[in-house]
Amino acid sequence: MLGAAAPASAEGLTVRLGGDVVVPAGVVHDGSAVAVGGRVLVEGTLRGDAVAVGGDVEVWGRVTGSVRVVNGVAVLGPAARVDGDVWVGNGRVDRSPGARVGGRVVEGRLWGAPPPSRRPLAAQLGRILTWALALWVLVGSAALAVAVAALFPHPVSRIARTLSVAPGASLLAGIALWAVLPPLVVVLLVSIVGIPLLALLPFALSLLAVAGLAGAALLVGERLAGAFRWRSGPVGDALVGAVVLALLALLPGPGRLAFFAALTWGMGAVILLVVRRSPAPAPPPSPPFS
Repeated sequence: MLGAAAPASAEGLTVRLGGDVVVPAGVVHDGSAVAVGGRVLVEGTLRGDAVAVGGDVEVWGRVTGSVRVVNGVAVLGPAARVDGDVWVGNGRVDRSPGARVGGRVVEGRLWGAPPPSRRPLAAQLGRILTWALALWVLVGSAALAVAVAALFPHPVSRIARTLSVAPGASLLAGIALWAVLPPLVVVLLVSIVGIPLLALLPFALSLLAVAGLAGAALLVGERLAGAFRWRSGPVGDALVGAVVLALLALLPGPGRLAFFAALTWGMGAVILLVVRRSPAPAPPPSPPFS
């Protein structure tokens, strides 16, 4: 598609990057028109679809296909005719009274998000409460990790050392935990003896998560302290690492994935310590501060 950019009078698929695709009045364009970072202006006839990403589609003539817009506006003039659908994601449709659309007119958001609420104030309050709850949970998790590092410095240090000397094994153990957890729940459900254990499973999993998060936070803080050459002690290192992990969790997509990976990593280190029942070897000493 990137190599298919051509004037608007060409036949077939037309793609413009950072520019406009224009079909003048009285001109018949055979094929779809795609504009990325620009607009599609149809004053004549477009025999295909009109698509704009990060731009607008303006129809003053006829589009025999559909109009699709992402992050832009679909403008339908008084004499516009669209035989297919008009779909806009993260944008709106400006439709004149005389415009005709043969299919559906859909406005919405990407990734299957629900349409805008009829009560915008209630929707905004709901989003604010959701973010406040997420922030409170993350701040509480960070504070709990720091408290665990302060109250149990030696076990948390062992978890951090295990993460340092056996990072791959710790990650594999954490992934194995998530893989084994669903069938374990099923086994406990179908067995009479396992039902009381099932009630304790969330508590045990929470303890494992807090311990793993504390160890991962301590290791992250120690690495940052070594990189920037500061001395803050184990509790300070755990605080810095916990804040970094909490900030990652607030970022959508890769940030939350990184937080979940760090949590899984730390939980795997705890599992390795429980299985081995022996202290993890200490990593080689860091070079002295200059």
